[in-house]
Amino acid sequence: MFTIITAVGSKNVDESHPDSSIHGAYLVKLSNDVPLERIASASLDGFHEDFGIKILDDFVISVFDYDTGVVIPESEGIEPYDSSIYCTSVEFISHDTDLAKLIRGGAHGQGNEPSSVAPIA
Repeated sequence: MFTIITAVGSKNVDESHPDSSIHGAYLVKLSNDVPLERIASASLDGFHEDFGIKILDDFVISVFDYDTGVVIPESEGIEPYDSSIYCTSVEFISHDTDLAKLIRGGAHGQGNEPSSVAPIA
């Protein structure tokens, strides 16, 4: 299963900002046994483990279904990093956060799964 994470910087994020390289879109691969209520949490846990953000308040970070582009909200009551075991990889894919270009059939082509995703270190 795949999700897309977008990390959009606020007006405070310019080239001198310590997290300026974070702005963009990320492809997240999750294990097939991830419970539905943990999809967003697992995606975010993997993202934060691989791409640390010093000033989190300067970003709006959202999780989207890779097939449809629908927002996947975080479930309440799940502790941070409790779901990271379901995240198998996170890959930066674009500085462009336009979902129409990112979801299945967009940036990755004709409805195929991405061919390679770098494993989390």
